[in-house]
Amino acid sequence: MNGDGKIDGDDRVRSNKNKEPRMVAGLTLGAAWKGFDIMMLFQGATGGEMYIRTWSGLQGNYLKSYYDKRWTPENPNANGPRTYDRENQYWYDNLNTYFVRNANYMHLKNIELGYTFASGSLQKASISKLRVYTNGSNLFTIDGVKNADPEQRSKDIQDFPLRRIFNFGVQATF
Repeated sequence: MNGDGKIDGDDRVRSNKNKEPRMVAGLTLGAAWKGFDIMMLFQGATGGEMYIRTWSGLQGNYLKSYYDKRWTPENPNANGPRTYDRENQYWYDNLNTYFVRNANYMHLKNIELGYTFASGSLQKASISKLRVYTNGSNLFTIDGVKNADPEQRSKDIQDFPLRRIFNFGVQATF
């Protein structure tokens, strides 16, 4: 950064971002037609960044993306640093941009599809309204973090990723 031809502490540049997004937004869409209904909830954020590191080595696993790009004596022109043990992280106190990820994201948080049966066909069973539905949560995420949930607060990727959940149900009114 300072143009002296060597990489050292004089090349450090302060980032004006952190994990907190500058903007968080959501969008709910819904529609109904001839007994069918659909609802979708999108949620996202922009303006943050995350410093990603793992507890790798003897106590944990390396991210595949780090392993594939790692420096080795046989691969001296690699894009990434050598692998490391978590107790011997040569870069730990020397934070660098290699491990910084854009934390912008968009989740499809929920989608629900339902069908409501006509009330006339259900009167014999004393049901005034019957709706069947299925929904799913956390179906996909578009983000720049990869290997981690951009909403998590742990920089060490220790939190579990978002779980994808599917439900089926019946609503009956008697």
